[in-house]
Amino acid sequence: MSDRAAKKVRIGVLASGRGSNLQAIIDAIEAGKVDAQIVLVLSNKKDAVALERARKHGLTDVFLDPKPFAVQPDGREAYDRAVLDLLRKHDVELVLLTGYMKIVTSVLVKAFDVDAI
Repeated sequence: MSDRAAKKVRIGVLASGRGSNLQAIIDAIEAGKVDAQIVLVLSNKKDAVALERARKHGLTDVFLDPKPFAVQPDGREAYDRAVLDLLRKHDVELVLLTGYMKIVTSVLVKAFDVDAI
């Protein structure tokens, strides 16, 4: 078995709301249906239920407030650079947008472009 096959895919989940899709992913992983691990749950909403779900399952949860970035000329890109820094810090290999109610810029998309890997 190769090293790649033996290691679980490291997932970062971006969510803005209730986290019902996140819960379905957690359930699938816990049931052994998905061979992966969620290493980060990030939200742009402080009161997102998704963050509570993450904590309930012992997952790392982060609220990253978009307001300080909004005053910057490149606010959306600056926010996505901060998100990308957190994803990289946790060695995320796959990003799932589960009810993430924020426009994602090319900063984030290009970083996880399969052709670029």
